[in-house]
Amino acid sequence: MINLKYAEENQQFLDIKERMKDLSLAFSHSQNTIQEHIVLEENEVQIKGYENIWKYLDQLEEELKSWYYCAC
Repeated sequence: MINLKYAEENQQFLDIKERMKDLSLAFSHSQNTIQEHIVLEENEVQIKGYENIWKYLDQLEEELKSWYYCAC
């Protein structure tokens, strides 16, 4: 499961949260006020910062599309 950690519920957090919902990803989120950047954790992968998280979600979306259209 993906865990999203954030310092405050700003627009970047809300955008990422909404995108993850749109992709039907299982995730949780928790607030950490001493944290500087928004962080996405999945298993042993840790991604920091809005732009990096958005790129990671782009990659996941492409993988989801590949599996959706797969005629396996």
